[in-house]
Formats: sequence, C-alpha cells, structure tokens
Amino acid sequence: MTESMPLVSIIIVNYNGERFLERCLSSLLSSNYPNFEVIFVDNASINGSVKLVKNYLNSVSHKLINNPKNLGHAEGCNTGARVARGKYVVFLDNDTEVRKNWLKELVKVMESDPGIGAAQSTLLLDSCSIWATGECIVRLGWAFLESYLKKTTIITLREIFSAISAALIVRRDALEEIGGFDADFFVYYDDVDLCWRLRLRGYKVVVAHSMVYHKFEKKPLGRRTILFHYVKNNFLILIKNYELGNLCRYLPLTMMSRLFFAIKKEFTLPTIKAFLWIILNFKKVWLKRLTVQHFIRNTPDSVVVQHMLPVNIFPAYVAHWFFHYRCHPKLQDFQFFLNRVLTHLT
Repeated sequence: MTESMPLVSIIIVNYNGERFLERCLSSLLSSNYPNFEVIFVDNASINGSVKLVKNYLNSVSHKLINNPKNLGHAEGCNTGARVARGKYVVFLDNDTEVRKNWLKELVKVMESDPGIGAAQSTLLLDSCSIWATGECIVRLGWAFLESYLKKTTIITLREIFSAISAALIVRRDALEEIGGFDADFFVYYDDVDLCWRLRLRGYKVVVAHSMVYHKFEKKPLGRRTILFHYVKNNFLILIKNYELGNLCRYLPLTMMSRLFFAIKKEFTLPTIKAFLWIILNFKKVWLKRLTVQHFIRNTPDSVVVQHMLPVNIFPAYVAHWFFHYRCHPKLQDFQFFLNRVLTHLT
C-alpha cells in the first residue's frame, strides 16, 4: 500500500446498539479507502450485537473485543486503541452512517500537516443540515456544539477547540503521547479532555470536509447516571488541564454554578455525587493533573484559551440555566438558540 494510504484502525465501541449496527457497518464497508481495519469493542451488550458484527466483518481485517462489563465509552476506546496497528486511529460511534469518501478525506487532512493531531468529520443530521462541526468551550468548562442546525454542508478546513468522538481521527503516536482517553470520564467530556491535552501537547484539532450522518441516540444509561458523569467530568477537565492560576480562577465559579443548578431536584443527587467523587478521589485526580502539567504540556494557557469562548459569567449563567432547566423537553432545539447567544457574548 502506498504511503498516501496508510493503514487506519477504526474503533467502534458498542453497548446494546444492535439496532444501529447494520446501517453503520454496511456504510463503513462501502468506503472507498482501501486500507483499514475494524476493531469492534463490545461493552457487555445483552442483545445480538456481537453476532451481527461477526456476520458483517468477515470480509475485512477486524478484531472483536468482548469486555466482561460495561467499561464506558472512554475505556472502550482505549481497549481498541491498544491493539490498533494503524498510523491513524478513528473512533466511530455505532449510530453513524458514513459517506463513501469520508475516510479518504480524513486521511488527506492528516497527511497534509504533521501538526494536526486530530480531525473530526462534519456530522450531519440529514442531507442539508449539520449536527456539529466540533465543540466550542467556555472557560468555565462548558462545552457546546458548533454549527448546530446550520443549513449547509459546505465546510472548509479550520481549527476547532475540540472534536467530537462520533467520527474522530487521531494520530496514533499523538494518542500514545497524551495517554489516550481518561477512563474515569466513562462517558461525556472524554473527547473534550482528549483534545484539550492534544492542544497542550502542541497539536492542532480541525474539522474536515468529511461527511458522516449521526443519528445521536441517547446513551443507554439512566438520567441520573448521565448527569453525574456530566458534572463530575466538568470538574475533571478543569482540574487536569488548566495552569494553576486559571484553575483557581475558573474552578470555584464552575463549582458554584453547579450548586446553583442543583436546586432543581433531578440535578441535586447527581451533583452531590459528583462533588463527593472528586473529594474521595482527590489524590488520583491530582496525580492526573501532575501528569498533564509536567509530562504532557508543551503549550501555555495563553495560547490554548484563544480557542475558547471568553463568555461573561452572568449571561452564561442565564443561558446555561435555560439550556438545562427551562427547555429540557426540547434540549437539542434550544441549543441552536444558545449557541447564537454565546456567539454574541464573546
């Protein structure tokens, strides 16, 4: 195989996603990039996922990993990455459907610039609407979708703060340099943390003109479990990745905001559990921070925060309150409005 088409390892982490897999795998096998392997990681599914996958992947190089329990998305990705042989590793959600040239476009971007550590496909809702071109982040650690519901599919290569792991390509060497995903994130914010560390290492993160449809199904976890990880991981990304000055500036504000939101009953217990988790695991969390600051960081915060949204604290509170509480039944629709609000507050 020529150097312009290096081996790519595609990792799909699955947990009871049988209903999505046929469409995902059939589109993947129709890709026009000839040099890839598929690593399917099953997190102890109790439906027919594994049997279906075995039937589909017989025609391509593949590995099937059955975890004895649900290790979460983050550690599931790590499990696949440990056995990957490719120059590049792609993380692909099981509820996606890829276009024929999606992988060729991703590899072309990565081959064009060794300073690019990761690139995300443009995630589509349908043939004319974007779901996301990445994630923007406020300095308090809140992440929001970029280009949500934008009525176009014309995307030019550009930098983003964080790529979404639904369709994400990463240099394997860079992934190993930063230690892969953090297993303690389990789910949510794990891709933001990964890309933040890539940036601290000195790599760029971009969105490419590679098209992938994303169904965006809710994770098969309980609502309170999701909220617990969401709040816990909000704290973790700040503690691990900020320099001490910015940590002291932004972490107290983030914690106060989470306590403020916890007045709503469904958030109370998950928020308390998140605070307790940080306290009980503080030694481990601080060791993670020391690893990032002393062994990964090559780039100062003054450079990294240029890619964040410097949102004023009070308007951000108001917007975030509406996003999480007032409009929960229409959560995705309201994010379109919220992104517009945040854009005008910068």
